[in-house]
Amino acid sequence: MQEFQLTDIQSTDITEWNFEQIRSYLTQVLDSGKETVYTDEASAKADKSELTRAKKLLEDKRKEYKAKCLAPYEIVEKQIKTLTSMLDERAAEITASVNAFAEQRKREKEQELYSYYMKKAADLGAFAEPLWKRILSAKWLNASASQKKTEEAILLAISNASGELERIRALKSPYVDTLIENYIGGATIEDCFKKNEELTAAYEKAGFEDIGTAKSVVRSEIAQNASSDAGITLTIKGDKLQLEQVFDFMRAIGVEFEIK
Repeated sequence: MQEFQLTDIQSTDITEWNFEQIRSYLTQVLDSGKETVYTDEASAKADKSELTRAKKLLEDKRKEYKAKCLAPYEIVEKQIKTLTSMLDERAAEITASVNAFAEQRKREKEQELYSYYMKKAADLGAFAEPLWKRILSAKWLNASASQKKTEEAILLAISNASGELERIRALKSPYVDTLIENYIGGATIEDCFKKNEELTAAYEKAGFEDIGTAKSVVRSEIAQNASSDAGITLTIKGDKLQLEQVFDFMRAIGVEFEIK
């Protein structure tokens, strides 16, 4: 393949190029080398280098022209972006104001619903207050939420919670306080039944016949290791499930502890 003679266009402004003439010239040069047989990379090296050189020349001229064309645009672009940023800033302020008002309205509505809930939640007794966050539904706070339907939903939620608490008490489990605490924290009634089974299995595995036996063992350990009634330092190792069972165990038999 013969060498590309593109020195003329290299020194000429791209706006003065005759692209059809250049295309015809490239076709002629490229066709002249189509009969060449390349047996290895070395024999093709010179022609490939020539193609790369010609391509770079054309690409450099294209980029040069593009930069020249974009120069006026870039000046205008910066000016326009300065103006649009002013509009964006004000739009963001409006959005923040709307969101702040919406959040304030939600807080006020939640307080109204809470007052209604507390008046109707007598059946829940001392559990009414801690159960509120479990019962509260985010959709009740939407501006489009019907007050009547929301109040009906609250009454239904109170009824459901009361019924499920009664089902937990009906287990007559020695771990009822732990089960109710888990329920208030968001556990389903099925989760509570499962937790009761796990605690029962844990006590049986430990060889305790009843809660009284478990408490006696704990008191014995405390008596042997505690120098005063202030408490003792206890190090416990285990996986997540094992630690949960240990904490449930201690909570169920009345041991006070703090996790630091």
